[in-house]
Amino acid sequence: MKPVRRASDFRWEDVDLLAYKPEDGRFRSVTRQLLFGPDLGLGCELRYFEVEPGGHSTLEKHEHMHAVVILRGSGRVLIGDRIWDVEPRDLV
Repeated sequence: MKPVRRASDFRWEDVDLLAYKPEDGRFRSVTRQLLFGPDLGLGCELRYFEVEPGGHSTLEKHEHMHAVVILRGSGRVLIGDRIWDVEPRDLV
């Protein structure tokens, strides 16, 4: 397996940059990169999402374990019935 190296501007070399759920009009200006997936036998995936200024995702609930680390920028996240402001280095 070859290492994945970060290129400039938060884009990874040899990793496809995909629009996230472009067919679903509830998302706006969100991209996704799959850095590694279940094919490695680790039982998890590592994905990098980027939400452009003014963009947003939807309210989602997951049955699987799920974590989000904020690398840059800021936003708001709904956890349970409370909205939290998030910024770089926050872990949700």
